[in-house]
Amino acid sequence: MIKEFTRDEYAECVDTDFVFSFSPEYKVTMKLIEVTAEIEKFRQRTYVLTFTAPEDTPIVQGMAAFENEKIGQTQIFIVPVGKDSRGVIFESVFNKLLDPA
Repeated sequence: MIKEFTRDEYAECVDTDFVFSFSPEYKVTMKLIEVTAEIEKFRQRTYVLTFTAPEDTPIVQGMAAFENEKIGQTQIFIVPVGKDSRGVIFESVFNKLLDPA
């Protein structure tokens, strides 16, 4: 079962390293650089994690397991969104449906 962390648990890990495993042979260390505030709209709560990876990181997206020394391990869907002076930028968007009542 995939462990779900809260937005606040991720926020405590800003500026720490996450080791992502896209496959048993392909691992990359990324730094969590931003966790957005939660936004509620259309009966859902949304926030975004932004990571930087080394410049030579292949541009891949999909489910990837990660390990972080503060919060442990789980899997998230991660997508490359660009490059800048820090390297390749990846994001993971979280949407949680709210009770319609």
